Amino acid sequence: MTAAASREIESDLAKAERDGLVVSLIGKFVVLSVVGVWLAYGTIVYHASTAIGLAVVLVYLAASLALIRYFRRGGRLWVAFAFSAAEIVGIGLVAALAPLAAGGDVPQIFVFRVYNIGYFILPIAISALSLSPALVLWTGLVACLTLWGTFLWIISGMDRRVSWESFLDGGTADEYMRVVLDPDFVGIGNRMEETIALALTAGLIAFAVHRARVFFRTRAIAEQRQRQTLEIFGQYVPSDAVSRLIDNPADLAPRTLHGSVIFVDMAGFTRFSEGRAPAEVIVTLNDLFDLITHVIAERHGVVAGFAGDAVCAAFTLADNPGESARQALAAAEEIASTVSQSRFGSANLAVRIGVASGEVAAGSVGGRRRRTYTVYGDPVNVSQRLQELCKTTGKSMLVTEETWRLAGAPDRYVDQGVTAVRGRDGSLRVYSQR
Repeated sequence: MTAAASREIESDLAKAERDGLVVSLIGKFVVLSVVGVWLAYGTIVYHASTAIGLAVVLVYLAASLALIRYFRRGGRLWVAFAFSAAEIVGIGLVAALAPLAAGGDVPQIFVFRVYNIGYFILPIAISALSLSPALVLWTGLVACLTLWGTFLWIISGMDRRVSWESFLDGGTADEYMRVVLDPDFVGIGNRMEETIALALTAGLIAFAVHRARVFFRTRAIAEQRQRQTLEIFGQYVPSDAVSRLIDNPADLAPRTLHGSVIFVDMAGFTRFSEGRAPAEVIVTLNDLFDLITHVIAERHGVVAGFAGDAVCAAFTLADNPGESARQALAAAEEIASTVSQSRFGSANLAVRIGVASGEVAAGSVGGRRRRTYTVYGDPVNVSQRLQELCKTTGKSMLVTEETWRLAGAPDRYVDQGVTAVRGRDGSLRVYSQR
């Protein structure tokens, strides 16, 4: 894969991450709205002291809306990290400063103990929507630090601390209740469990996001390589054959179709090549072939092969021999006209074209180690012979009677009579442009 392709994939990932930040902020807004409704319910119905938390939630709601607008305009990534940290620190401040009851006489450690750890987990889960493992890990780290910062702040002002050491093995249920409900019970072990839960949650979510990015990158690389295959391989093999080969290699078995074949040969190639460097000849041929193959593709034809200075192309539109013949004639006419009006370096070129119709077999042929896609059948041979016949008749294009009739007997062609075709029994009636 090229460096440019790699940069394109990384750019797509960066864009997905930036779009993910907007999605995560929308998720935050939804979650905060639900939390705000819950806190408002507690304030109104139970007269709980949740007004401080509700005020914080409203501030974050407004900030989320502003940041959604900011990131849609291409904001900086560090702002998302800063907002995530501020959000979690705000949760910690509510736990550290907000009273549990309106009277304010409940120990603050009680507020912290009844505080739901889900308020710390939610920002971690929402950060996954950003598709940024770094943001998930950062959010988890800030959550752990805020949890312990809040906890240490509260217990630093306590004169007495009770922990699980006060509950000995074999203690009664009453003794257990007495320890747990003690106003000075701090439960350091519980804080450790909560920290482990937060850290594991952040780590697992970050790993899942990382795996999603790896999957995206792998698929993007595969698609990029497939596009490169179509672009590069398609220069040597017909593009429809490349697509079929990638989708189903067995699908390239020869198929019999009714279509039209054109054979284009450069007039005076031997004379043109004399006195010119081989490299110049190849460059000129490539320019000529580029023009010819472009016209063929525009007319829904398939280049079946190159032979020296000649090109063979098949027009085999399914179940429509008439349209195939019309497209083949239109392509042949456009090629002849465009080549005669163009310059190729310092040279003016001309082509001879033969067009024939009938049954052809198109598909992959060759050995186990090397294969090619080509077209076989009487129209291939006849079109080549007609191209050669142009030399003696002085015409730039000859068309079989069958092709002329399939194309609707256009009056821009005139009957050139019956002629023998080299290497073929019998004779053919041929037509040429007026």
